[in-house]
Amino acid sequence: MSANQALDVNSGVAPHADLEITRHGSEWYFAVCAVMGAATLIFWGLPLAKPPAHRLFH
Repeated sequence: MSANQALDVNSGVAPHADLEITRHGSEWYFAVCAVMGAATLIFWGLPLAKPPAHRLFH
C-alpha cells in the first residue's frame, strides 16, 4: 500500500450511517494519533533521566 487507503478498506463498515470522513480527515486523525503517541512515549521516558530521589512523584 503506497497511499492512504483507509477509506477504500473501510468502505462497507457503516453504509447507512450519516457520518463521512475524507482522505484529508483520515490523514489528520492519523497525524494526531502519531503526535499523541510520541508525546506519551516521551513523557514516560522523561522521568528516567532523573534519579529516583529527585523526581517529582517518587
